[in-house]
Amino acid sequence: LLDLPDDVLSLLLRFGYVTFTVSSVIAAHMVVDVVSLYLTKLAKESENSFDDILVPLVSKTAKFFVFAVGFIFIGNSLTIDMKSILAGLGIGGIAFALAAKDTLSNLFGSLTVLIDRPFSIGDWVVIGKDIEGTVEEVGLRSTRVRTFYDSLITVPNGQLTNIQIDNFGRRKFRRYNTKIGVQYDTPPEKLEAFCDAIREIIMSHKHTRKDYFHVYFNGFNDSSLDVLIYLFWEVPSWSVELQEKHRLLMDILRLGNEMNIEFAFPTHTVHMHNEKTNDSQVEIINSQTASQLAKEIANNSLSTQGHKSGVGSPGYEK
Repeated sequence: LLDLPDDVLSLLLRFGYVTFTVSSVIAAHMVVDVVSLYLTKLAKESENSFDDILVPLVSKTAKFFVFAVGFIFIGNSLTIDMKSILAGLGIGGIAFALAAKDTLSNLFGSLTVLIDRPFSIGDWVVIGKDIEGTVEEVGLRSTRVRTFYDSLITVPNGQLTNIQIDNFGRRKFRRYNTKIGVQYDTPPEKLEAFCDAIREIIMSHKHTRKDYFHVYFNGFNDSSLDVLIYLFWEVPSWSVELQEKHRLLMDILRLGNEMNIEFAFPTHTVHMHNEKTNDSQVEIINSQTASQLAKEIANNSLSTQGHKSGVGSPGYEK
């Protein structure tokens, strides 16, 4: 309609093509952002933590393809032979792969994380021997871990395919193992009753594993008679584990006070030797008497058949 000269018209048309292509790329990029925000909202509302990793990876992959396709169309709009460029990239693919092997390794590592799912966003993990913290983000190139001293560690995804990952966030049970020392002058019957009462406390607590735990008199320490407490918590987080541990220990402390159980602490007893001691006052037990006494004790020993601990799968013994 304007009857422009061919060279001017060609220039304006070329500018229009490029402008339209750039605008299309920007619009597609914004559409990907909107869809990503919507999917992120749905992922936060769902209970499946796998969505928290999948949505960011899909979003970044979609943006990469949008820019790649836009680059090709912009090249065509500028009358650049994109077929020859792509063919040249295909011919030099081996050299490119060798030069970018780390980048490709990280990309394949992200696919491994996506497929194998060794962790999810928010999991407490130990990667290798030096990296410990909470998984904050999983990208195409790297994974970001927030440490417990609030620093941010970036781990290339390529390393995740050949390294040990210990995921504490996937634990169903959390083990607790401790010993309680009571004084040596505690009568055996009282010590047995104390162990039975601790078992009842464990059974009554909401978050303890009921089918497998141990409470036994376990050793003669230097200053105490040691009672072993070995159990598992069934809790969703470390915070709840600490709360339940506090409750259990407080209940055991209150139980000890009610039963007049004296808890032991490191002590030393000094015996003063008296050279004027009359040997006739010292009771001597010969081997025959000791053997008879041992048989009487063994025949009337405290039974452990009624104990509620020691039941369950042997897979948790260590």
